[in-house]
Amino acid sequence: MLTFLKNSLRRLLNRLFSPIVNVITTQNDILQSQHDFLMRAEWDRSISMAKNPLNRFGAKYFSQTDEDGIIPSR
Repeated sequence: MLTFLKNSLRRLLNRLFSPIVNVITTQNDILQSQHDFLMRAEWDRSISMAKNPLNRFGAKYFSQTDEDGIIPSR
């Protein structure tokens, strides 16, 4: 009897809170995507406004400080 009550209560709580958790998770994913988009836009803006023109061409493929994006490939 006690096991039946525990399982019933567990199913009830799952049915009650599962939709709420799904909505919160979805909203969190949307906010994270918006944050990523805004951070990328700000990063691109700061790179384009840099005083050093080589900063616009740097890329981190194998280096720690953008050297491989600055060196022209042949």
